Amino acid sequence: MNTFIYNFHVYFKAVNSKIIYKILRTFVRYIKVFILKYIYT
Repeated sequence: MNTFIYNFHVYFKAVNSKIIYKILRTFVRYIKVFILKYIYT
């Protein structure tokens, strides 16, 4: 039972970091688009 909880915790951390990575990527993309628009207009 303890190993199951540990595995679940590791899995949750991996999924959490994946979600954070996705959010950061979209955020960086949004900033790039914003900077390009700001420069060209």
